[in-house]
This record gives sequence, C-alpha cells and structure tokens, in this order.
Amino acid sequence: MEQAEIKVYGMTCEHCVRRVTKALEQFPTMDKVEVSLSDESAKFSYDPAQVSMSDIKEAITEAGYATEVEETVAEPLTDHAPGAFVLPESVTGEEKKQLKVSGMTCANCALTIEKGIGKMAGVKVANVNFASEKLNIEFDPDVVKEEDIIAKIKDLGYGAQSEEGDERDSEDRTVIKQRSWLIFSALMAIPFITMMWLPMSRTVMYVGFVLATIVQFSAGWIFYRGAYHALKNRSANMDVLVAMGITAAYGYSVMTTFPEIFFHGPTFYDTSVLLIAFVRFGKYLEAHAKGRAGQALKRLLELQADKARLLVDGEEKEVAASGVKAGDVVLVKPGEKIPVDGEILKGQASIDESMITGESIPVEKGPGDPVVGATINRSGSIKIKTTKTGKETVLSGIIKMVEEAQGVKPPIQRLADTISNYFVPTVVAIAVITFLIWFLALKSSFVFALTAGIAVLVIACPCALGLATPTAIMVGSGVGLNR
Repeated sequence: MEQAEIKVYGMTCEHCVRRVTKALEQFPTMDKVEVSLSDESAKFSYDPAQVSMSDIKEAITEAGYATEVEETVAEPLTDHAPGAFVLPESVTGEEKKQLKVSGMTCANCALTIEKGIGKMAGVKVANVNFASEKLNIEFDPDVVKEEDIIAKIKDLGYGAQSEEGDERDSEDRTVIKQRSWLIFSALMAIPFITMMWLPMSRTVMYVGFVLATIVQFSAGWIFYRGAYHALKNRSANMDVLVAMGITAAYGYSVMTTFPEIFFHGPTFYDTSVLLIAFVRFGKYLEAHAKGRAGQALKRLLELQADKARLLVDGEEKEVAASGVKAGDVVLVKPGEKIPVDGEILKGQASIDESMITGESIPVEKGPGDPVVGATINRSGSIKIKTTKTGKETVLSGIIKMVEEAQGVKPPIQRLADTISNYFVPTVVAIAVITFLIWFLALKSSFVFALTAGIAVLVIACPCALGLATPTAIMVGSGVGLNR
C-alpha cells in the first residue's frame, strides 16, 4: 500500500467533500481516505498494482471536480527586456460578483443553486445565503460569463439579477406580495372555520370544493412550482413536503365529494386551506424578518447626500450627487452634507465625522485634508476636489463589506444546510412508514392512517432549521452596523 496526496479543485461545500470521498472509496484497495475542503486536497492509501493514479483522477473528474489546473504557456513580450515573460490574463483573471437570487423557499433551494453553479466550468466558488438571498461567486470571466450564470440559475427554477438592480425596492415588494397572499388565504379560510360547525351536506361539500380549489391553485400554486423545480433538479425541499400534504388532503376530499364516482368518506378541505394559510403566514414572517435585517443598510444609504453644488467655470450649479465625477469641484456650505469623497482645495471647516469614527466632536480641516462623503460640514464653506464617486467611496465600501459579511457561510450554517439536505427525504420516508403502520399493522381506518401521514409531512417542515442560522447572522451583522 502506498500513501498519496493529490489536489482537488472545484469543491465548494461539505457535500462536495462527500462526493469526492465516495468516488475514491469505490476502489477496492482504497483506504484511509481524507478529503480536505480548505486545502483542496485528497489523501489516501492505495495499491498501485490494482489501481492506477490515472483511474483515480478520472473518477474524481467524473464526479464533477478537477485534479489539475490547465497551464497556459506564457508568451514573450516584444516591449519587455529579452527573456521577460508575463502571465496571460486567462491565468490570473478572476472576478467576484454578488447576485440577488429570488424564489428560494428553504435551505435546500440554496444548496441546489450552489451545486448547479458550482459544476459550471470556470466557477471557483459559489456560496448562496438563504436569508439574504445572495449568491457570492468567484469565476473566470474568460471561461464563463455573468449572463451564463444568471441563465443557469433561471434554468434551475429560480430568479437572479445583478447587484446593480434595485434590490431593496424588490425586498419591499416581496413583503407586500407575501402579505397580500396571506390576507387572501386568511379570508378564504374563514368560511371553512364556519363550515366545521355545520352539519355535513351536499351543499357544504360543494361550497368547500369550489373555495378549496381556488385556494389550492392560487395561493398554493407556489408550492407546486417549487416542488416541480426541486424534483427536476433531483433534490427535495420544503415545497415538496407542503405540496404532498395539501395534495393528499385535497385529493382525498375531492374523491369523497363525488361518491358516485369514487367512494364515501369525510372531507378535509379545511386541512388543505388552513395549511396553505399557515405556511403563507410563515412566508410573510420570513420576508418581514429579512426586510428588518436589511433596514440598517437602508438607513446607512440614507446618510448619503442627494444634491451637490457643482462649480463649473466659477459658477455654482446644483446637480444630483450621483452625477458628480472624479476631478469635479464641489462647494459645501455650513450645515450641509459632504456629497463626495475628496480633498479640500480651499476653506476651513469643522467636519462631523461621527458617521465614520463615532466621535461626536467635529474635526477641524483645511486645504489638503481628505473628507468623506456623508459626513457633515458644521461650520465654514469649503471647496472640495472629488477623488472617489459611486462604489469607490468609503460609505459604499462599508455597505459592500457588510453585504459580503452577510453572504459568508460559517461552519455552523453549513452544518444546518447539510442536515436540511437529508431532512426532507427522511421526513417523507417517515410519513409513508407512519401510514403503513397505522393502516396495515394496527388495522386503523384508511382515513385515520392518511391523516397521521399528512400530519408528519406538514409538521416536520425544516424551514426553521434552514432559516434560523442565516437569519441570526444577518440580524447580528445589522446590529453591528447600527453600532
């Protein structure tokens, strides 16, 4: 037996580690397999007489990962010294992006996107944060384009847009949309609460059928769509559980509503409608929690100045702060916010920099001193030469760092994601076993056994497991930002 260590590229999470480990352990002589995500390596013992290193590398490649980095021969440049070489951009080119992802319903959706994007050629790192709905990605722009990544996400059944989009307005719209669906579901559920106390009749059954059908394929349609995309991507998420639960309750009720075609029995329209209303309530609370966690960033953005006094040929002109370019000269009067990052050309002023430093006492500044956008000029008129605008400013840098911090997955969150990945199939299996035990072993009625199976499905949704950790991190970073 020989010990060996090879590099493995393309792993992004513990799921990838398990895939590589399984690919290696399939060989009969393989022993002591240790795959490291942080080191991007695999250590193992094997018998070279029975398995070759090329077979081992081929197995890792078939699993979706690489064991070697393609090397590009550097070409000499004519305008450099003889013998000087430089690496082409294709070797060193790497781009980091943050995309806004929509349509996720639980942690399994985030894992589905991670696995789908992580398998794309040129993608080095793909991390999806379910709470902030962000995809942090590192990729080679010469191999894969941002448009290709967005198209892949949409093919997986989710929405995506560049961070340049107005995502904060989108978050507000999401909360309003979830609240509207919650109100609709609650209003449609009220008649069923009333019908529970009425004697069962054909009229009551038909009214229940009509109302439940409307709710099932309007407010409940999102669960069917999510379950379809999850199963299409060979995974199971919360939508699969909810869809199975409401379909079982609704489908059985439809059959008992038309006994001349199917069979006699009680109806469970109220179970289906109330379940949809309750899950919609959970989705509204989830969207509301995400919105509140992002309020700190919104308040920070509100610190920015809207207008700037631009000096053009000695004349003062009021323009939008976003329209100021590097090299422009702006005038800031006492009591106004400084609209840009820059350097004082003329004048003396007391600058309140508490927004950056936390120090409430103003700082005296004069020609040559740097100033930061969104700080306040307490006294004195100053002329400032703009040095940084847009996303290059200090304030934008703070916002960017906070957003990136919210998108990073700590080990505890990866553990929760891993558990969620196996949780849904396990729950479905337990629900089936529950039904079979009650119906076959304990000889209970079909209705009672079905109710027990549905109860397992709808109670065991892993939404709290998948949401708690990322939301706690998001809220924590928001509190830190407020501080």
